[in-house]
Amino acid sequence: MFEEVALKKTPLFLALSSLRLASYGSVPTRKTKLLFCVTVGALVMACIPSLTTQPVSTIDPWVVNTLIVQTADAASTQTAIALPTATATPMVQYEFHVAVGGNDAEPGTADKPFATIERARDVIRVTSLKMQQPIAVYIHGGTYLVSKPIEFTAADSGQNGFDIIYRAAENESPVFSGGINVSGWARLPDSQLWKTVLADVRIFRQLYVNGVRAQRAASRETTQGIRWAAGNDSSRDGIVISSANMPDLSRPQDLELHWVSGWRDIRLPVQGMEKNADRQTIWLKQPWYSHALSLGQNDNAFHHVIPAYDNPFYLENALELLDEPGEWYFNPDTYELFYMPRDGEDMNTAGVVIPQTQTLLEIKGDGVGQEVHNLAFEGLSFEYAGWTRASERGTFGIQAQDLMASPGICDECQEMTPAHVQLNFARNIRFERCRFEHLGAAGLHLNNDVYDVTVQGNLFHDISDGAIIVGHWQHAYIDDPLLESTAHDNLITNNLVANVGVEYWGSPAIIAFYVDHLHLTHNEISNAPYSGISLGWGWSANSASQTARNNLVAYNLITDVMQRARDGGGIYTLGQQPETVIEGNVIRRVKGQHACLYPDDGSAFMTLSNNVCDTAPKWLLIWTGSIHHITVLTTYTNVSEMQNKGTNIYIEKTIQIDGQGWTPEAQLILQNAGLESAYSYLHGWLNR
Repeated sequence: MFEEVALKKTPLFLALSSLRLASYGSVPTRKTKLLFCVTVGALVMACIPSLTTQPVSTIDPWVVNTLIVQTADAASTQTAIALPTATATPMVQYEFHVAVGGNDAEPGTADKPFATIERARDVIRVTSLKMQQPIAVYIHGGTYLVSKPIEFTAADSGQNGFDIIYRAAENESPVFSGGINVSGWARLPDSQLWKTVLADVRIFRQLYVNGVRAQRAASRETTQGIRWAAGNDSSRDGIVISSANMPDLSRPQDLELHWVSGWRDIRLPVQGMEKNADRQTIWLKQPWYSHALSLGQNDNAFHHVIPAYDNPFYLENALELLDEPGEWYFNPDTYELFYMPRDGEDMNTAGVVIPQTQTLLEIKGDGVGQEVHNLAFEGLSFEYAGWTRASERGTFGIQAQDLMASPGICDECQEMTPAHVQLNFARNIRFERCRFEHLGAAGLHLNNDVYDVTVQGNLFHDISDGAIIVGHWQHAYIDDPLLESTAHDNLITNNLVANVGVEYWGSPAIIAFYVDHLHLTHNEISNAPYSGISLGWGWSANSASQTARNNLVAYNLITDVMQRARDGGGIYTLGQQPETVIEGNVIRRVKGQHACLYPDDGSAFMTLSNNVCDTAPKWLLIWTGSIHHITVLTTYTNVSEMQNKGTNIYIEKTIQIDGQGWTPEAQLILQNAGLESAYSYLHGWLNR
């Protein structure tokens, strides 16, 4: 039998190691010969037989185009797998194809494509060391089910300054999905509800019908408790409420309580309930409830931002709460899924998806100085991924995506809201014309030691948490430069962010922690429950930190933010950030009690200039003396109220506008903010 490994111009030590790949079949156990064949096109010019024990260093790897494994079986036949050369794009050295109906045993050509992106990645690993031009992988249309993360490591990097590009085939729309389809619906007798019974699935928190998110059954209005209830763990194990505010539940152990308190969104699972006359006691799962209360239970100033009994909360996830079209409930013991269709939805034909996978794509190098690099992703969709911490332990934390794991002030006490596409130890990575939609946590995270990354021309839509996270809160100081490095020199530009923070209402649409030379430009952000852009961290506690600096937030259009949470703004900052500039942004329709421009505690050494504030409680909020050395130049606003209690704050040329009567100078800023014309296609994507 002959097996040809698709390895044109490949170093032989990598060619030999590739023989271990299961996709080529089992490792030969009989006596094996290697035929090193020099080819020109499809013609075999010469073959050099050798035993596997021959040192590969004796043969020039760069005259070898094809490696054939020949076993000592006279009756065997030969299967040829040739490396595809580029034909469609002259500037690409090699091209491969991946298609839903493909086969990983095929050569990856246009007419015989691979089935998975992982197969293309593995083949490219052994062809990339002497790249002289980019390598392209064309992903054809259809849905690719991601049951475990697609991983790229340092071994998958583009070489010699050239990119390996994973792009959608022309006019096609490939989707990498963490969801599974749900069918088999039947209408319940004398009811608006439909039901199906699922196979053995993992818990899920989202459901989508015909590409539209449905609401897990919840109360329309908030309720409040009467007092704490003492239990086996503490004097505050539960909440006593009036029975008038709580229906009798068949499965109280599925219930979840949801607070939005100030800037914090808090979700906590219920252990059970007890009914006594006209009152009911909700027992919350411990130790998570005590952990959440520790965020401020002994400080009256923070009582309003903890899950206290007298702070209003929503009830969620009970069959008895399923009373509106578009709501659903899942019984995890019987696997019954209930849904009330919206107008126009036919459950006999509807496409219903539930998420089952958390991480879709992970790009992670081997450490600082050993980054994965020179990869590009173009025109791909990342959809239907989930995250279930709230169902298991609840979600609560200091602020934004900084969640508490356990009480205390320590790195181990906190954890980050995960993103479904994650980068660590990565450089020179590009995401362009991609879609991040229908996701249960955050969309994209540029985390530890990530630099020279471009995120350009993408859509972030219908996401439970934030769209983009950059950096990490642990990077106030870099204690171990071999293990950590600040995210720096990254560009996030011309992206459309809409309807994010759908489930976790304390999520900024875009957040950057300790970052250096981050450019956030020409993005459009709309319909967010909390801040539009959050930049910086640490408040005034890390005044010696020098890791957040030289950032630019410019020409962004931010509308309809602060829809749910409070104590945030259109553009919100924390901590000192020398040489940071916030300019040319347009912020419209900010709800709540705060401001278009909100430098919070510790914000310092930054310049805000030529910004437009249209319709907000305040145009500027500087509320305390720990905010210092900020220059505010030329602001156009139809909002008269502002507050300045900072130190060394310089404000010059605030131009008050009546209604929408913007001056010519303001109109130029309005016209320039948001997506540039080359990226207007994103509006069409959103409105499809």
